[in-house]
Amino acid sequence: MERNWTGDKIWACADLVWPGLALIGPEPAWSEKKKWLSFGESLERLLLLWDLLTHYMKQKPKFSGMTNEKYENFIRLFEDKFFKLQITYLSKIMEKINQANITFQNQSLEIHLLKLTMTKLIKDIANLLFPFEEIPKDLRIFKTKEWKEIELHSSKFLSTESFTSTLITDLGFQLRDLNHLKNQDQNQFADIFQPFLAKLLSKLNKYLPYEDKIIDTLDFVTLNMEFPDLKRKILDFNSYFQIVEQEQIADLVQEISSLSEMNLVLLRKKAKKSSLRLWDLIIETEENENNEERTFRYLSKIFKIAHSLSTFFCRS
Repeated sequence: MERNWTGDKIWACADLVWPGLALIGPEPAWSEKKKWLSFGESLERLLLLWDLLTHYMKQKPKFSGMTNEKYENFIRLFEDKFFKLQITYLSKIMEKINQANITFQNQSLEIHLLKLTMTKLIKDIANLLFPFEEIPKDLRIFKTKEWKEIELHSSKFLSTESFTSTLITDLGFQLRDLNHLKNQDQNQFADIFQPFLAKLLSKLNKYLPYEDKIIDTLDFVTLNMEFPDLKRKILDFNSYFQIVEQEQIADLVQEISSLSEMNLVLLRKKAKKSSLRLWDLIIETEENENNEERTFRYLSKIFKIAHSLSTFFCRS
């Protein structure tokens, strides 16, 4: 059967699905949430109640604006495995986007994880679309003019067979029925959703500032780098936010040098991968050993501001 699904047609079922959802259960919690999150939860709920909704449509209850023809159209949609696979796919993609959004909105996000969360999302989407060897090792290449419109690089996309198997392994077994589609339908699925993924990747590359110079400096809070890199990143961060005045920079550099010479192995273990906790432990150790004068007077200001940025990003 020839199918010409477009985005509008895929979403069109919402007008009739929501009455069925309301009759089957209470108003879902996503009605009180942000739109970016409720879209994904709407799809999850739709898939959860798929069989019940199919039964509901077949009962053809009297409902304002409904005709027998409309009910038949929706029955056909709900019984179409190809259509359900498309909804399942969209749900899985939205889930991946929403997981990143939730992380960004979480005030417990530690600032050094901001860039990592961005790049992980980019890589996760790129892995669904391209063979490993076609994905730039330096993701900043995606920001270049050549890659501005990723959908124009279709010659580099995964083959239909590889695309199908990758979706099943990376997004979940709920898409396993893709393997049972005819070759023609698998090709059509790829023709619909590979350009969709490419457009999504282009948008993510445009709006996620993972190449930003300041964001690139934020991992200095982990203290997991050599002295030259630690010094450069802290000084760049300070230059942007103007925390320590110019005449005090020499003292700041001396503090960085002293910090880089500390044995942090035990403190890292106690911190359990938390950069915020690590700095608290360093201050506690420093205060116990140097009661008369603070060793990290300027670094303390810088680290406090750096860690407070996670709350700023969450609210922005």
